[in-house]
Parts: sequence; structure tokens; C-alpha cells
Amino acid sequence: MTKRINKAIKTALCLLLAGALCLSLAACSPIFNFDDGGEDSKPAVEHIGHITIGTTAVPEDVNILSRSGSMGLFSYTCAVNAPLFVRGEFHRIRGYFALDYAVSDDATEIRIAFPTTFKWHDGEPVTVDDLIFTLEYRRDVLKDEALASFKEVRKTADNQAVIVFSAPDAYRYLRSESALEGLLPKHVWQNVTAEQAAEYKGAGYNVGCGPYKVTKVGSDTVELELFPGNDYLGEARVDSITIRTYTDKTALMEALAAHDIDYIYEYDSPYDYTQAELFAGLEGIDPGSFFGADMDVAVFGTELPCCSVEEFRKAVLLSIDWEAVKELCCADTGRVPSGGLLSPSAMGFDDSPETFVTDREEAARQLDKAGFADRNDDGVRELPDGRNFSFRIASQALPERQELYDKIGAVIVKGLKEIGIRAVYLGPVTDADDQEAPQDDEPAAPDAQEDGETAEERPGVDLTAGFGLVIGRTESGKDMFRTAAAALAEEGRGWQPVSDAVLSELLDSLALATSDDQYTQRAKALQQQLAKDAYGFALCWEEYFFPYRTDEFEGQSFLPDTGEVNYMLFYKIKKK
Repeated sequence: MTKRINKAIKTALCLLLAGALCLSLAACSPIFNFDDGGEDSKPAVEHIGHITIGTTAVPEDVNILSRSGSMGLFSYTCAVNAPLFVRGEFHRIRGYFALDYAVSDDATEIRIAFPTTFKWHDGEPVTVDDLIFTLEYRRDVLKDEALASFKEVRKTADNQAVIVFSAPDAYRYLRSESALEGLLPKHVWQNVTAEQAAEYKGAGYNVGCGPYKVTKVGSDTVELELFPGNDYLGEARVDSITIRTYTDKTALMEALAAHDIDYIYEYDSPYDYTQAELFAGLEGIDPGSFFGADMDVAVFGTELPCCSVEEFRKAVLLSIDWEAVKELCCADTGRVPSGGLLSPSAMGFDDSPETFVTDREEAARQLDKAGFADRNDDGVRELPDGRNFSFRIASQALPERQELYDKIGAVIVKGLKEIGIRAVYLGPVTDADDQEAPQDDEPAAPDAQEDGETAEERPGVDLTAGFGLVIGRTESGKDMFRTAAAALAEEGRGWQPVSDAVLSELLDSLALATSDDQYTQRAKALQQQLAKDAYGFALCWEEYFFPYRTDEFEGQSFLPDTGEVNYMLFYKIKKK
């Protein structure tokens, strides 16, 4: 049961924070205009001899498929290998090896332009055959689901090709992590099996086609040198790079403050509010703040009768002490959220829904309007049909966040009691929840308590109807836009599909988007509907940090998930 519930929660809370910058094929010229790297088109740039980047990831001598260790994680900067696409501001997709691209109106084709003068680090040219091989290898050998409907690549010119899908999945592929993975040299990988791929260390295992080549992997450092000619976004400006490993984030921050390193690189592992004192007030250090993609959220179950009533769900929202929840989640950083379940840093974020407020008088009016009345004057409201009910709150089983969820659960219970709702926080969903729920004449589980009373002492309280609310955490999911109301389809008490025709239509339309503008428009419509229906809600928009120095370099671009160290750094960095 634990696995089923947690899978359901993860699936239901996964938010697409990525989109694709796509153009209509019909609106594009048949021939793309781009810089193919010709010498005459390259303006002279000032080179920076060397930079040192600090991380807590351990150095590992890995192949170009790996995402482990400092070298594997550094692959997300595209320094060693070139992906077809990269993720930019607000998680929009832009071309990298694909110098230009367009998506057909029916979302079955992606036309791309690509360079013809770039090379693998062993000197072999990068060709369209490598592109074809990469997509086929990921589909057939690595079983990449995002490429399940990939059909073929048609070369249409020396520097152009069309990626063809057998279903309208082109735009969804662009939104997936697969589109951000690096190319593979056919002459190296063509005989590597699926079983060998993860640990492959044969000839050419770390040959990439990025602007930098790995020259040495030591016990605490990785060394890279510029590979001239592979200038995807213009001429790379940094001649050599050292990636140095530190024991923890405190040591890393001390090294940045002492200028022992020039940058911090902690892919998808930023500093949080508890670590802000490490860099607060330091001269020459920008905190690099941003709203995280991951969020603590709450999701209404659908089996409790009360949860199907819109006024009840809104009353729950109005009863919560939002400032207390924000204080628990991130102290004085972050923001109280609004409806819509999408972070302010995400593509398509809609800022029109109002920020959540605590208004228990209005919550009581909403309950009165919906017929939740205290008919026997015991201070507790009954269902509109007169039955007693207990609003059961649980949390996703995440040990590292359990203390926080326990405190948030207590805040929510307190607010609900203030408006006359009998509420109980049960803690994390465990294997015990796979057993039959206690009947009214059976003792409740030891943790199913409210003010010291058990269900046995409260005859008539229904504990068989599942959870009213589950607290959990979104994943940084960038594959699909799924929200708390999207896919509560896993079996288990309290987790049944939300049967809302309007919501289902909006979700389907978003999944079928074929362009950036269309995706953004539909994402905003979905958020507005979610804000209205309130099937689930964020508990806080938490602020995270990637600190960086501001006293020596300029020109860089800050991106969530990586900070200043991203695929643009090597092309844009300048000395002050």
C-alpha cells in the first residue's frame, strides 16, 4: 500500500516545469538561417584563462551517459557533450546542437538545422548519422519512453533534417528530459549493449562533442580544456576549467567567500533557508535566489463525501493559518502561495489567482452555505445529510520531511477545529494502511487519535472513507503537466480519479499542446480552473539559493536548478 500511495502521490503531484519553444512548420522558411561556425562570422572575444568551480559531488571517471559524480552532473552544463536542446529561462526549450528548429502543426515532426563543422573529441566529424544513431539507440537500446513513437530521421539538406514521430509526440518529446540528453558517437557506441551502457569504459567512453574535453580525473578534481571549434553559442571564452570537490555546502561556501573558487555548481541541490546564514551579508556575494520547482502541497481525497463539495474545500483553505505554514516551511523567505499549483519560476505561471488568506469567518459562511451544520450543538459540524464525519489528514512517507509534515498537519487540524470540523492528523501513510479500515464498532489504530479519544469512544464517526487530505511533495518532474487533480487513479482508500469533465478537458488539451504559446495559454487556463476548484494546493512557494560572486565576472545568466553555472556561462562570461 505504501508504494501504491506514494506512487499515486508522486504521479499526482508531478508538475511539468518545462515547455518547448516551438514554431509552426508552416510559418518557417524552408531554409534556416544560422551561423554555421564559419571563421568570417566569429567576432573576436576576450578569453579567460582559467576558472575553478566548486561542488560537493565526488569526482568519478564516467562515460558520457552517466549522471553520477561531479563529472556526470557537470554534463548538464553541456561542457563535455552537446545535447540537441537545452532548457532556458522559465524552463523553455531552445536549440543547442539543433541550431534552429520548428515543430509541425500536427506535432509529428521536428525540423532542425545543425552544424556541419563540429567534431568529436577524438577528431571524428559529428554527422547526421550520429544524430540518427543517438535517437535510435535511446529508443531501441535504452528504451527511452519519450522516444517510443520516434519513427525516423530524414536528411533534407547537408545541414538540415526532419525528426519524424508516428504519433503527435514531437512537442512532448521536446518537453522531456530525453531531449536534453547528449548526442552519442556512433563509431564508439554502436556495439555497446543495454547491459554494458551504464558502466561502459571501453575505447572512447568519454568522447563527447562539447566545447570542452576532459583531460584528467583526480581524487578531488576534474580538469577540462577548451576543444577549439565546437562553438555552439559563439566562441567559448574559458580556456580551462577545474571542478573541485568539497566535503559539504558549508566548506563550499567558505571557499567561494575566500575566492578559492570562482563559482558553485550543485546541480538541482541549492542552498535552502536554513543555510542562508552562510552567505548572508557577505561582500561581493549575490544570494542567487529563486522559487523552487519542488513544493510541499496538499491534495484532497475524493472518497470522503465532504471533499466533493467545492465550498468545503475552499473552507479548508480559508481555515489554514498561512503565515504559520510559511514560517514552518521557510521562515521569513518564500511566499504564501495562490491557487493553481505552479511555481512562479515555471513556464506558464499565472499570477492572477489571489494569494491564500486566513479568514475563518468566511470559511464558516462557506460551510453554512453548503449545509455543514452543527445540529446537536456539540461544537462539531455534520455532513449536509446529518451524518458525523472525521476529516482524516495523512502525509506522504518521506522521512526527511516528516517532522515538517507533522507540524503542518497540526496547524491544519487546529484551523479546521476553529471552524467546527472534526479533524485528525494520522501521520505518514504506512503499510498498516493497507489493512481494512476500522469499522465504527472496532478500535481505531493507535495513531488515529483526536484529543486523546479513539474512534471507539466516538460512535458514529466514519473512518472507512479514506483520507480527506494528504500532504506531500511535488517532484521536479519535467515530463508532463500533472497536478494534484490530474491523475489520482491509483487504487487505495482516498485516491480515486477526480471526475471533473472541465478539468479533464483542460488537462487533455495541455497534453496535446503543439507550441510554446499554446502551452502557456492552456497552462494558465488550467491554473485558473484549479484555483477555482481547489482540489489541491501548494503549502508554500519556497525560496532557494545558488550564491555567486559579483566582483570579478559579469555577463553570465542565472538559471534555476544550476545558478550561474549553466550552458551559457562559457560563452557569455566576461571579466569586469
